[in-house]
Amino acid sequence: MNNKTPIKKTFTPVEELIEMQTEVALVDSMLQSKTLTIMVILGTTSFAVFMYFLFNVAS
Repeated sequence: MNNKTPIKKTFTPVEELIEMQTEVALVDSMLQSKTLTIMVILGTTSFAVFMYFLFNVAS
C-alpha cells in the first residue's frame, strides 16, 4: 500500500496554459532523458539537412 500523498501543484490559469504547451512538455521530458535529447537533436539535424538538400536540388 502506498502511504505517500501525491504532490499537488496549484497553477494560475496562465501557468496552466503554459504547462499545456507541447514544447514545454518536450523540454521537461528532455531534461529527464539523455536518449530523448539525442533523438531530438538528431531528428532536427536530419530534417535541416534534408531541407537543405531539397533546396539545392530545386535550384
